[in-house]
Amino acid sequence: SLYYLTNHSDDDMRKYSYEIINATVSIFSAVLLFQSFNDIVETHFLEGRSLEFAVAVDMLHMLVWFGILQVALVSISGAIGDPPKSKEAMEMNMKSVAVLLAHITGFASINAWGSLQQLEFFNT
Repeated sequence: SLYYLTNHSDDDMRKYSYEIINATVSIFSAVLLFQSFNDIVETHFLEGRSLEFAVAVDMLHMLVWFGILQVALVSISGAIGDPPKSKEAMEMNMKSVAVLLAHITGFASINAWGSLQQLEFFNT
């Protein structure tokens, strides 16, 4: 069915098919990247530590990804540093890098707030 949709005679069908494929690949890539980095953080910083410390590290992990996203956005947009070479190149970079980092930041946020819910305060 993907072959049929990406080779459809209607331009709009092809366009939206590729947009859906792009979003799906971005989400799966973000899941894999976040899980890899989260496993590294858990292995090196959280083994044998208290739940409160884990919440703090998870919140910091989320803020790091949020910071990376913000730095990438201002850098790609040309708000800080060199201006983009062309509007098309900037849009392409925004659509790829920013969407991937936004998904990773979202997964880090889900992880951080989920770990907060595991505290004794919320288990009553």
